[in-house]
Amino acid sequence: MSGRAKRILTAGMEVIAPPLDLVTHVSVLLNLLARGATGFGNCNELDCQNGGSCDQIESVAYRCLCSGLYEGTFCEKPFTFRELWVQWVKRNTVFVFYSIVVFIIMMGLSLFLIYKINDLLESGRLIESIQKKSLLKLDKAAARRKMKSVSALREAIRAYSAENAVVRSAATKKTVLSFIAARKAKMFPEVTISGYNRIGFENGGLYVNAPKELEKQLKTHLTS
Repeated sequence: MSGRAKRILTAGMEVIAPPLDLVTHVSVLLNLLARGATGFGNCNELDCQNGGSCDQIESVAYRCLCSGLYEGTFCEKPFTFRELWVQWVKRNTVFVFYSIVVFIIMMGLSLFLIYKINDLLESGRLIESIQKKSLLKLDKAAARRKMKSVSALREAIRAYSAENAVVRSAATKKTVLSFIAARKAKMFPEVTISGYNRIGFENGGLYVNAPKELEKQLKTHLTS
């Protein structure tokens, strides 16, 4: 039995009266101690220090209820960081257990990743993979630049083709008009350009829009 318990028992024997017998007396005192009794007699708030409150246990004993930062018989001893940590662990056992499990799992995963990275570095596969990805990005960029240049070349070719088509169309039209004018001059030498409006072909035959004074001469020439 500790010295503190002996002192409390001695004080309790003096307070509790009349004693029936020693065994009963001791059992009563032990019951009071088990219930947290820190002193015997009437409760006195002045006995509890540092903001502790006094709690009467039956009529022969009392105890001091300490705040979270102090402990001791009369709340005279402050908690240390270690004691606070122990108290917190006792109150949060499940949380501490899960935290330890998660920490162990994370440490295992970290060690596994370190091992895999070290293995890749030693085998050279990691550097090779990085080089392949870099070359692939460069090839894609070159392909995009090439596609842009090809598209620009196609646009230039289309523009050149359209311009040539316009030129060819104009040249063809000029040639056709020259041919028609030559045919007109050959077929109607006596008719000047101002003497008729248009000459063309319709349904496989030649037709002429001319002034009325030349209509008869034209019809005669066409039927001959």
